[in-house]
Amino acid sequence: MPKNSEYKGYTSYFVNIIPKKPIKYDICFQPSDKETGVKCQANEKIKIIDGASFYDLVTDKEDSLQELFFKLPQIIQDVFGESYGRKFILPDQTGLISFFTRAYKNY
Repeated sequence: MPKNSEYKGYTSYFVNIIPKKPIKYDICFQPSDKETGVKCQANEKIKIIDGASFYDLVTDKEDSLQELFFKLPQIIQDVFGESYGRKFILPDQTGLISFFTRAYKNY
């Protein structure tokens, strides 16, 4: 992060859209040195964040990813109908919603 960089002062995020564990996190990235395996110093300007927390951050609205995910089946049906002039029903909306609840069940 050179002092004269146009991005000085900004925070960079690595977003895990679907986290390995269903927990929220917004933590400093602290990689290991590939030679020694020792953790490098944490940098407050480089973070790792889960998908739901990232959506909340960029929308400035709590539970924004959940809201989007639960509205998505209706949006898909509406867009399909407008684009193709036919009615489209998602065959398994309950199964689709279960993907969200399994990935983010502790939210």
